[in-house]
Amino acid sequence: MSSRINLPLLNFSRPQETFAVVDGRAVTREKFLADMLQVADQLPEQPYAINLCENRYYFAVGFMAAMLRGQHNLLPPNQLSSTIEEITADYPDSYSLSETAEQFSERLQTHKIEINLETTSKPDQAPEISADHIAAILFTSGSTGKPVANPKTWHQLVKGVELILQRFNLQKGELTSLVATVPAQHMFGLECTLLAPLFGNVLLQTERPFYPDDIRQSLEDVSAPRVLITTPMHIRACITADCDWPELGFIVSATDNLSADVAADAELALSTQVFEILGCTEAGAFATRRTVTDKTWRMLPGMRIFDGSDVAAVRGPQLPESAPLQDIVQLHSDTEFELLGRQTDLIKVAGKRASLNDLNIKLQSIDGVEDGVFIPPDKNNKPGTRLAAIIVAPETTVESVLAALGKVLDPVFFPRPLLKADKLPRNATGKLPREALLQLLRQIHCMSFTKEFSIPTSHPSLPGHFPDNPVVPGVVILQQIEIAFQNWQKNVVLSGWPQVKFLQPVSPDQKVEVKFDLKNNQQAGFKCVSADKVVASGIFEFQRMEKK
Repeated sequence: MSSRINLPLLNFSRPQETFAVVDGRAVTREKFLADMLQVADQLPEQPYAINLCENRYYFAVGFMAAMLRGQHNLLPPNQLSSTIEEITADYPDSYSLSETAEQFSERLQTHKIEINLETTSKPDQAPEISADHIAAILFTSGSTGKPVANPKTWHQLVKGVELILQRFNLQKGELTSLVATVPAQHMFGLECTLLAPLFGNVLLQTERPFYPDDIRQSLEDVSAPRVLITTPMHIRACITADCDWPELGFIVSATDNLSADVAADAELALSTQVFEILGCTEAGAFATRRTVTDKTWRMLPGMRIFDGSDVAAVRGPQLPESAPLQDIVQLHSDTEFELLGRQTDLIKVAGKRASLNDLNIKLQSIDGVEDGVFIPPDKNNKPGTRLAAIIVAPETTVESVLAALGKVLDPVFFPRPLLKADKLPRNATGKLPREALLQLLRQIHCMSFTKEFSIPTSHPSLPGHFPDNPVVPGVVILQQIEIAFQNWQKNVVLSGWPQVKFLQPVSPDQKVEVKFDLKNNQQAGFKCVSADKVVASGIFEFQRMEKK
């Protein structure tokens, strides 16, 4: 793409058309352009602007103003101070844009965007920007490691959103109101909540609702036809919410895999249709499907998918070159394919392969499981390290979930351990950054501990003890439980024998798994399980020793 080619900042063929509703007031495209020009004059001279605006209108004004000044928008995957510090270190000539005066980092200058809603300036045409200008640098979510920077030219962004608008018929006709739960700093959010209003017949909705009733209210506040831009996490919450939903044209979901069952429940609960967009930070959106009826994905208009040298790749009018995918696909043609998983999603245990996505869908489909995720071991872990899993399941037990998994999973993929949490650390787009999951795993491990043991036939307590049908004495089992407990809680003194109930006999060489749960600073419950049956349970009482 030659740097001599320019593209407009927005569709300005209808300057008096409503572009957004801000604080209850309609803002025309003409007023938006005037605000953009005003803010551009106020920006610092630095080359990089970290756009941290939560309000979509302020985000849009700041994003476009920075481009007018020849600057590049940095769009972090989240607003954690550690993330902002990392980006600031990588881009020291940057400042932050915000609708508030909040200081996000000691090393980062914050520019508060000031907009005068009473401005009466009337620009007569939209400025143009070089198609080659790096309009934005987005970052991957960090779900598989450290976020990676991905620069996007203005040509890539403009031509990419044109394909989305064509697919969903949002270029012409009646003005469509978009309500979105995803942040504008994410590729999906950028395309659907900023670029679509800039170049489509779409109204910018400035809020980002999170809870189901807030989503319902945001939909109520805008005129029909309405479209909801969201994630599987939000869809699951909306299905179970007791809400009276307004008329909704359709839902577009992305950022994570959506099962056909959940999509069907959503179509029934919200009286609408559910579509998915498949994309990535590297290529943007490239395919869609209606989840309930379509197993295959259709490429966006003008885009093609093909087998590359090692992986599948996509090409299209918005891409400077073909973009390799992390997805594993089965091609039906150069415009249709089935999604089988991701390269980073494929795991191998005991010579058998499985898709993490498939495991997660099976886990989340179990009755009583509100959310759940499998966590593969690090590549540096020793061979034989098992998968872990965390579930949000307040109304069911770990044992019942494991029993349900036993009906749909090969035993080699059983999670060891399977742990419970109040919630999973999903980010604003519903993704689960790996480091956040590992941190949660470490926190839970501080509250619980699992150990496996068995008593060999040669144990001195067994000869003569029920000779025809040997059974391990309860006191021997209790000794193993105590050893395991003190391996976990090293600086404690037990307050006598535990309260214990033996519920099933244990044979020599029978594997038993004991799990401890810390109840408070002086008590820990335990449960011994063998072959999915509880063989013993009880409570340890203890006192902590002061460390010297």
